[in-house]
Amino acid sequence: MQLGIFSDVITGRDPEEVAAKTRALGFETVQLRLNVPGVDLSPEGISERDASRVRHAFESEGIGICALAAYTNLTHPDPERRRRNLDGFENRIRWARAFGTNVAATETGAFNRQSEWEADPYNDTEDAWREFLDILAPCVREAEAHDAVIALEAYVENVINTAARARAAVEHFGPAHVQIVMDPNNYFTPAMLERQDEVLHDVFAQVGDYIAIAHAKDVRPVPGQRKCALPRAGTGVLNWPLFVRLLRQTGFDGALVIEHLKEPEVEETRDFVRAQLAVAPAG
Repeated sequence: MQLGIFSDVITGRDPEEVAAKTRALGFETVQLRLNVPGVDLSPEGISERDASRVRHAFESEGIGICALAAYTNLTHPDPERRRRNLDGFENRIRWARAFGTNVAATETGAFNRQSEWEADPYNDTEDAWREFLDILAPCVREAEAHDAVIALEAYVENVINTAARARAAVEHFGPAHVQIVMDPNNYFTPAMLERQDEVLHDVFAQVGDYIAIAHAKDVRPVPGQRKCALPRAGTGVLNWPLFVRLLRQTGFDGALVIEHLKEPEVEETRDFVRAQLAVAPAG
């Protein structure tokens, strides 16, 4: 596996400085957020020149770009907002290969009008599921046209909130252009943490064959809430040896991307994840 990090965790004045600092910290790949300093990568302003500059900055340091962080609420209940979100996401799909990757990652979002990170009763309905598939279909056609992969990241408060739904989405469209971000922490409620080994086995059984990239963070319960806190790796209760063993058993050999941390926490978190990778058995 290649150890990676979200590109915006490490600060710098321009792409070259960010890339150099990323390499100095020992990372092999990044999941690229489109807010790189010194260039305009917005959907309205992105250019071949700036995309090439970012790609070259990382490649010259021996760092790959494993995926674009193209996260948006695909299912926003306001039609105008949803259209803008979808237009922006399709833009990221079209531009992915300019950065040396073919993967654009996003959450599915929620039908909640206040926040895409809060549940809505409609999310769990069959009507919502069919609506989500209809919403995603044009994005999949865009991915087909550009030989790209949409990596869906599930979350307990979103439309894709279970491993079964994640699998159903991939199998509906086919894994050539729709895969998943493997991050079991996102599926947990506090009650589920009491049987987390069972949940981890189920997540990998459901979607272990469809991994585009994987994320490295942690999970811990929040009393009185339906969702869990998702802190940086090593600061929660995730069964890391089991997570790494199950990840290896799938045959996955791609990017494991550290997230949910601040720059001063990078070295400690990196060392924790490296240690887990070193001790977890392959079989």
